[in-house]
Amino acid sequence: MPSAQTTSAQPCRRPRGATIAAASVAAATLMAASAASAHPFSLYGFGSRSTAMGGAGTATATGASAVHYNPARLTTGPSSAFIGGYATFNDLQINLANRPSGYDILGSAGRPSAWPVIPSEFRLNERKDPEQPGTGFNFALGAVSDLGFDRFRVGVIAAIPVISTVDSKTTFADEREQYFSNSLQFDLMGARTEQATLEFATAYQVLSGLSIGLGASYMPATTLNNEGYLNSVTDPGNLDLNVGMSIPARIRPNFGLSWDEGPISAGLAYRSEQYMELAGDTLVQPRGTDPDGGGFPAKQKLNIVMNYQPAEAAAGLMGRFGETSVSLDATFEQWSAYRDNHNNEARVSQNPDDLDTARTIDHGFSDTVNLRLGVEHALGNERFVRLGAGFLPTPVPDQTGRSNFVDNDKVLLSAGVGGLLKYGTNDITINLHTQLLNLLPRETVKKQLDVYPSCTSAVTDTICDEVSEADVLRVNEPLAFAEGLQTGNPGFPGWSSGGWALSAGLDATWNF
Repeated sequence: MPSAQTTSAQPCRRPRGATIAAASVAAATLMAASAASAHPFSLYGFGSRSTAMGGAGTATATGASAVHYNPARLTTGPSSAFIGGYATFNDLQINLANRPSGYDILGSAGRPSAWPVIPSEFRLNERKDPEQPGTGFNFALGAVSDLGFDRFRVGVIAAIPVISTVDSKTTFADEREQYFSNSLQFDLMGARTEQATLEFATAYQVLSGLSIGLGASYMPATTLNNEGYLNSVTDPGNLDLNVGMSIPARIRPNFGLSWDEGPISAGLAYRSEQYMELAGDTLVQPRGTDPDGGGFPAKQKLNIVMNYQPAEAAAGLMGRFGETSVSLDATFEQWSAYRDNHNNEARVSQNPDDLDTARTIDHGFSDTVNLRLGVEHALGNERFVRLGAGFLPTPVPDQTGRSNFVDNDKVLLSAGVGGLLKYGTNDITINLHTQLLNLLPRETVKKQLDVYPSCTSAVTDTICDEVSEADVLRVNEPLAFAEGLQTGNPGFPGWSSGGWALSAGLDATWNF
């Protein structure tokens, strides 16, 4: 049963935890201003030719795009320089279901100052549908060279956002987010169109038609060790901060194998998991003692993960039928090892006090297989038309419990054209593409129970009661104050999600 509603407001006492939180926010802000994040290639692809063919590039990619799809295929083309640009237009929607009355966390007159949860009336933001990223634009650059060696290639690609090189923000995927944005977001898609990206690779042709490749993408792994001086324990917002920071390289390996024999081409590729990580701690030392007896110095550990991309294994096959080639890719993605923003990793039991390891919360993510189909038809005179399609299933289970991960099955449709231009003795290939990623509509409804459990870390499969009977007894408040479910979880009682993401681009490759 829902709890009774009250309307009178009481001023909230500022908790001592604000001291440590202030230091953590400052550290995270510094990190976000100085590091790149997860790349957009996994969502939108790289190079207009491969993108127009649905991203089915494991057995078909050539030139600079092979650095991403399959580094072994660098040997299938000459040395070249690549430049391009692509725009993205998104209409991603999360519509929160109307919240029924009777479930707010109470804040009536007579509530003691030690009430275990801040009442709903004091939230920083009202619960509302989130605003999603809109239009973005990126430059893409690349180069391939044999460095003067036969059967050998090296390549590098980069994507550079026009507006900003970084746009990253972590959120809580449960009731804790009510204290901040009080909304939801597309956790797995993120703001990938607004991230700077760098990948590089090398390849060698072992036998006629058989090549191997090795590549990597770069990601920073920031470590912060901060010291905060608090001049007055009664003014926790006034904190002087020393920052110690190191940014080692975090490399995501990419292996590839390519085989070409007559009208048939095949490819295999593997990419390990990748994410941007912030780890470290913040030590807060006050000038004096806390009148409430709080322990100082206080230390808070930081263990943050952004824009997780799972390990991937891709297999591709391409067949040529006269003037038409057809390619098919199947990509296995290991989402069961997903790490959320606070480095909680499913199914792996590790030491929660070790900053280099993950805590264990089983989010129930499933491994997935993406299917992509591409067709290329030659029109003559080195002109081509291309079509593509794909299906990308979501790894996220129905969010009927405590967590609020938002993701949808996706259907991909793409098209493009290309042609060869002669400029003196130079060959310049021009390619254009457009790609539509349609998020299939999804409805989420939280599970209904007669009795809801307290919000302990062990509770994941149901909404939890944020003011339980145990909390009430602890503060000696009448049971009526916490009767039934009280929750401010922004995902309660449910939501619907869907929308689309469109990209369009143009690139040029100079072969030499």
